[in-house]
Amino acid sequence: MSLAVLFAAALIATEQDHPRIPVLMQGITDVKGIEDAPGGYGQYREQNIVVTKAGRVVVIAQGRDPSKWSDRSGQDLVVRFSDDSGLTWSDALLAVEHGDLSVCPNGAVYDSETDTIHVLYSLFLWDFHLDRAGPKSVGDGPECKQFQISSSDGGETWTKPRDITASFPSNKGGVVVFGSGEGIQLKVGPHAGRLVMPGGIQDDWGNRMFYSDDHGKTWKVGLKAPDGKVKDKNVRLECKVAELPSGRLILNARCTPIRARAFSDDGGETWTVVELDEGLEAVSCNGSIIAFTDSESGKDVVLCSYPSGPGRTHGVVAVSDDGGMTWPVKQMVIPEEFAYSSLMMLPDGKIGLFYEARGHKDIVLVRLSPAELLKGKL
Repeated sequence: MSLAVLFAAALIATEQDHPRIPVLMQGITDVKGIEDAPGGYGQYREQNIVVTKAGRVVVIAQGRDPSKWSDRSGQDLVVRFSDDSGLTWSDALLAVEHGDLSVCPNGAVYDSETDTIHVLYSLFLWDFHLDRAGPKSVGDGPECKQFQISSSDGGETWTKPRDITASFPSNKGGVVVFGSGEGIQLKVGPHAGRLVMPGGIQDDWGNRMFYSDDHGKTWKVGLKAPDGKVKDKNVRLECKVAELPSGRLILNARCTPIRARAFSDDGGETWTVVELDEGLEAVSCNGSIIAFTDSESGKDVVLCSYPSGPGRTHGVVAVSDDGGMTWPVKQMVIPEEFAYSSLMMLPDGKIGLFYEARGHKDIVLVRLSPAELLKGKL
């Protein structure tokens, strides 16, 4: 049987057994606050997913306008939420906008102790209508600044942007990469309650964590994970983090042709040398990683999602039962376009796989059974 036939069969099976649920759709999703643009934005990208203790699933994503440079297109942050584990969604709301300036990248983290969602983002300080080769700052100022917004009502309303640029002194006015995606709140050990946001700093390349021990009031910068022999510059940009039951943190980073990893035993302040994560063959793209204890088998499980290629296609979910050291089960879940992704345990016990679809235009959700994932029988 040809690969084309196999992929077509996988597509039919996914659609029948695991329906795709539209979350943010280019040309379809109207956003309250921008009534002058029916159908919303030209793209929805770089989703952040959090689940509140009330069981609400909140999606924060960039709404982008057409531009010669898609990452700098005057994008705003848009929010939708679901109170039934992603089956249905609220109206889309505008969380923050800065006119013709561009929000990118962004990361969200949920503090369950204060029931607050925090979003950190970089803001590019030049008009997105300008050519990419043109001025990259306002006047003689920096290229970027960093801001934080927060919500204490499940994403329905948001604080005004708070300038947190001074929290990143090693940065000299460039991009601070938050995520792109989700941070975590630590659950065990001496740093329990800490908010941890994965990312990197343009002026001091290297994967690291930004963390807060005072519920998001202030942020500290962890040390870079040593590069080791991994020289792909993308490994110094986008990464995700998960906490293992022991309290150890695992970092999983964008890298090609194999994803990269490192570990931390001090709450993300320092890391082991970055190494290739053999078994996770991938194209250069952001992915996702989560850790949980499976209620049926009692196993401690790590999941990782990423596009296996060619290009940003063929979305795979890999399963590890040894703390992310090996990946004996890998399933191709989405056999077509599949870019940035976010895994999240949903309130009803399903695994939510959120991903960018249709040429980076849409954010789509597929709900998956943990048991089927672990057994390789989707």
